[in-house]
Amino acid sequence: MNLLLICFIFGQSPIVYFGILFCFMHAILSTLMFFLVDLVQKRFGTRLTTELSGIIHICPNLGLAIIFMCLCFLALPVTLKFTCEFALFAGIIDVSFIIFFIICSVTNWIAPIAFCKSWYGILFSTPNRKYGKVLDLDFKEISIVSTCLFLLTVPCTLSVGIL
Repeated sequence: MNLLLICFIFGQSPIVYFGILFCFMHAILSTLMFFLVDLVQKRFGTRLTTELSGIIHICPNLGLAIIFMCLCFLALPVTLKFTCEFALFAGIIDVSFIIFFIICSVTNWIAPIAFCKSWYGILFSTPNRKYGKVLDLDFKEISIVSTCLFLLTVPCTLSVGIL
C-alpha cells in the first residue's frame, strides 16, 4: 500500500494508471488470500500455523491453489503484480536510486521470503495425523480460485498492450 501512496504522490500519468491497476490487483489478490484462509479454516478448524501441516498431502487442490496464490504474490513476470511493480519501480528509479533500492529490497526480497516461508511449512511438512479425512475443494471453490488467478494473470498482458 505504500507503493500505491508513492504512486499517487508523484502524480505522473503513467504511474497513476499503474497505481489504479495496482489497486485492482491488490483487491483481487487480497480476496484470493482471504478466501483461501477461509477454506483452510473451514476444513481444519484452525488458522494457527503451528497446528497446520501437510495441506498439499491432505487436500491437493487446496495446496495447489495456495501455491499459485504465492506465485502471484511473488510478482512473477506473467502476473499483474509484476506489471504494476515494474512500472512503479521504473518511475521511482527516475526519482532516486536509494529510494528505489530500499523499496525494491523490501517488496521483492524481505516480505516475500517471510510470507512464503510460513506457507511452505504449512504446505509441505509431514501431515498432521489429527486431520485424517478432509474434503478437498469442490467445483464452486475451484471456479472462484480460478477466476481470481485468471484476473491476476490475463489483465497483465492487456494492460501492457494498452500502453
